[in-house]
Amino acid sequence: MTIGITGSFGKTTTKHILAEVLESAGPVFYSPGSINTVLGLTRNIREKLQRGHRFFIAEMGAYGIGSIKRLCDFADPEFAIVTAIGDAHTERFGSIANIAIAKSELVEHVTGRGGKAVIPHEILAHKPFADLKAKFPELVKTVGQEDEADFQISKAVLEDSNWTIEIQPRSPAHAAPIRYTLPLLGDHNILNSALSVVLTYLISPATASRIAAFSKDVEQVQHRLQKIDNPGQPLILDDAYNSNEIGFKNAVSVMRKLADQRGGKAVLVTPGVAELGLEHDRVHNRLGTYAAERCDIVIAVNPARIESFVSAIDGSETEFHARATFADARRLVSELTSAEDVVLYENDLPDILEETRLL
Repeated sequence: MTIGITGSFGKTTTKHILAEVLESAGPVFYSPGSINTVLGLTRNIREKLQRGHRFFIAEMGAYGIGSIKRLCDFADPEFAIVTAIGDAHTERFGSIANIAIAKSELVEHVTGRGGKAVIPHEILAHKPFADLKAKFPELVKTVGQEDEADFQISKAVLEDSNWTIEIQPRSPAHAAPIRYTLPLLGDHNILNSALSVVLTYLISPATASRIAAFSKDVEQVQHRLQKIDNPGQPLILDDAYNSNEIGFKNAVSVMRKLADQRGGKAVLVTPGVAELGLEHDRVHNRLGTYAAERCDIVIAVNPARIESFVSAIDGSETEFHARATFADARRLVSELTSAEDVVLYENDLPDILEETRLL
């Protein structure tokens, strides 16, 4: 059975959560890291997919309208998750409306063959998803805190770095809630995990009682708000591969809470967000304002590319530093921090993308 996952952000983390939760229903194979193209999936299938695997989870990246359709023609998924529609990659697509069209290709494929798709309730605001939900109300299931969601997130409480989450199905009437715990940081992982849990429930309702046993052991995903805690050193939050406006703000919020708990400083190191197109300056101005209100120290890497971010920081009382490279920023971090501090490395993709373009 093949499952496709796409979205503006959250794909890789959701894929990892789904893989570990779905193990309660049978052996799972999924592409590692952010492999999400036909070529990358082909290589992984040829080298690693085994006859004993019951489920194959395919992350699907979109580089324009039609990208997801090509991946669907290749992998032919029977189930789907769309994680989000946002302004990540607007430089590539031109508009959020085009992003919604591109991502909806996965839901269109799955429902066209009678399969089920799980999506955040909020993305019904985008016409392609609203149309598919209206056409296939029993095949497209929504998840969210909204009362109208097919699966409502009725409880999400953080206790000792673990989320306690409860999801209430709207149908059948008087259905028992799905309860589980999740040991991953970040408010965004409430929805990421809920999408994964609901799809597992739809694929195999009999596993519902076992989901909690598997979810509590979900491992941290490398470079996606990953905690690195070494004795005598600041706590590091590595969010290098997971930057969009919502994820950025969530990560900064988590850093602030942890720094307060430890009695230390909140230190942000970032080159900003990539591929925002015309939204670049507006988004970075909002992020700068948000960071200035929550960070004790901000270190901007390659600040010339995020002038609106820097301007927002400069107008605040936050201690600000600029460095040309991550290596320079890390050296400064070692000079400015102590063991009780929390350091967030938020995104290193702009450097990678810009170096690639220069080659």
